Amino acid sequence: MNDQESQKESVAPTASDYMAAAMITNGIAWVWMQVINSLTMLNQMPIRFLTDITFIVYVLAGAIGAFLAGKRADSKHLQVGLKATGYSLGVNALIMLTNPMPLSMNLFWGMAISFAAGSVFGSYMVLHRSLAAKRKARKAQMLEEV
Repeated sequence: MNDQESQKESVAPTASDYMAAAMITNGIAWVWMQVINSLTMLNQMPIRFLTDITFIVYVLAGAIGAFLAGKRADSKHLQVGLKATGYSLGVNALIMLTNPMPLSMNLFWGMAISFAAGSVFGSYMVLHRSLAAKRKARKAQMLEEV
């Protein structure tokens, strides 16, 4: 195999990478739920404010997981991010089914939408970073030629 063929091979995250992204995403989300339940000062804040902050935390959790999984890929970043969301939702469903508190489908679907939105954002950030690195390398190559 020559250099050009080895460069054309696509690198994709493994199942372990996706599971790591799912654990990070769910870890952030479920720790945030514990923070909300345990801090008494948060109980005095308006429920709409807490809902908005919770949505932002869930979106950021999805973005972090998708970003970390996407860093392992060299193409198809959106697919990688959405696959990371699928893994995150699978882990989330497992956590919710084994949790002693009553199952809330509203919570599950709220987290699903937030994780999906975050994964699109995280995938965009990986793609932006990848394109910036390629642009920088191309600029350096052009300077070397001159």
